[in-house]
Parts: sequence; structure tokens; C-alpha cells
Amino acid sequence: MRARPASRLATVGQVCSAGNQFTPAPGLTRVRTDGFELLVLPDRVQIQFPPAADDADAYLARVLGGIAKTLPHTPYSAIGLNNKYEVRPADSAGFAAWNRKTFASPWALAQTQSKAQERFGCSFAYDAFDGARMRIRAEVSAKTPAGAGEPGGEATLASYVVTLNCNLHRDLKDLDVEPTRELTRMLSRWKRVREQTRSLARSLMR
Repeated sequence: MRARPASRLATVGQVCSAGNQFTPAPGLTRVRTDGFELLVLPDRVQIQFPPAADDADAYLARVLGGIAKTLPHTPYSAIGLNNKYEVRPADSAGFAAWNRKTFASPWALAQTQSKAQERFGCSFAYDAFDGARMRIRAEVSAKTPAGAGEPGGEATLASYVVTLNCNLHRDLKDLDVEPTRELTRMLSRWKRVREQTRSLARSLMR
């Protein structure tokens, strides 16, 4: 969530316990636990979870929800729920044809030369979750397997993957409702947002 600079660090101690990592630095505070990583910057607070996390909603309610309740007068400006997926088609040899069929628009095809090395992505946005805006961006990147090209490693070519970035953004500056209450409501949508974006990622493989 984003906000103008405010004294939010007072709440960081609530999530620290023995065995967790607490890293203070000028303009930055990072807390690492087994379940999440919390990053506090002058203009925002971020919390990140492992890919397999299934209880992030509880952490969101306790940590970010706790910050919002402890500091209700902080001028929060926006909240974002982000999910990122890597999609690898089962048939790597047919990636170029699949990529072209899935993402290439007539405009993009008009700029290219129909070569196998061409790669395509896309972006789009739509309204979702009662006033928020979902932004989807698909990008192609090459990933070289670990050990490839090293002495004793396999001479494996880089494989292409599609990275799907999903950002649900809710502006809190010009709302009729109280920002802290709206922030809490959006945090409670985490599982629904994850399922919707996961469904988008899976749809690429059909």
C-alpha cells in the first residue's frame, strides 16, 4: 500500500520474534519471517509471500490491517495486490508458434517478418472487485537452466517462458468511503484475486 511518509515503523516490532530477521537502514526497514517478508519504505509498505503460501490473507489482515488500524490518519493513497506467474508450454519446441497464436496482434504481425525468433507479449486492463482496476501484462523471457554452459554442465539451450504480471490497483485518494476501511476490504479479497489470476495463467495452457 502507498502513503506519504509517516511514522509507520512503530508497528514493525509487532511482527518480530526470535529467529526472524530485522534489517533497519536509512529510509528502509525489512523484516523476514518464515511466512512473509515485510518492506517499509518512506512512501509505501510492501509484504511478499512465498509462491506456495496459502494463508497470506491472515498475515495481510494482521500486519497491513494492523498498520492501517494503528495509524488510521495516515494519508493512504492506493493499495495493490500483485501476483506473478511463469508459464512454460509443455511443448517447448512449439513455443514460437504457440506464442504467435496466443499474443500476436495484427498490428504486431505487420511490423515483423514471420521469423521463428520473433516473440510477442500483451497487456490489458479491466475493472474488477468493486472499483479496483486489474492490469495484466504478459512478457516473454529466456531462462537458461542452471549449470548450462559451465564445465560439466549440460549444453542446454535457453527455454522461453511467459511471465504473467497481474496487478489489482485500488485508488484510495478520491473515494466516498473511508480509506482505512476500503484498504481493509481490499486486503480481504486476496484469495479471490489469487484464484482469478491463477485461472488466467492456467487459461494460457489450454
